[in-house]
Amino acid sequence: MSRMTAHRTAMAGAALAPLLLTVWAAGPAQAHGAPTYPVSRVYACSPQGGSQAGSAACKAAIAANGAPFTYWDNLRVPAINGRDRRLIPDGKLCSGGLPDYKGLDLARTDWPSTRLTPGRS
Repeated sequence: MSRMTAHRTAMAGAALAPLLLTVWAAGPAQAHGAPTYPVSRVYACSPQGGSQAGSAACKAAIAANGAPFTYWDNLRVPAINGRDRRLIPDGKLCSGGLPDYKGLDLARTDWPSTRLTPGRS
């Protein structure tokens, strides 16, 4: 291979690398956790939840749970694929039906909440 051909080959590879990386990186998001704004129950009641963590609702959830929600970003149900209504029992949505988060399912009127309006940012 001549020096010029080797240079062209290297340049072509360098030009394609960002395109290949984009194709490789583009795909469905694979994540778990909970929103911090608007605040979710699990984050509000975690040690990082700030003033919300001391609310009566959070104190009751932690007591019912038997432990603090230290791993607030670990609340996930694998392979749900839009089947949440079939896989998560009624009344267990906040915990995802997971025993480690059962305190989040307490029916209370004093949970932290944020009013959302459709179509607004």
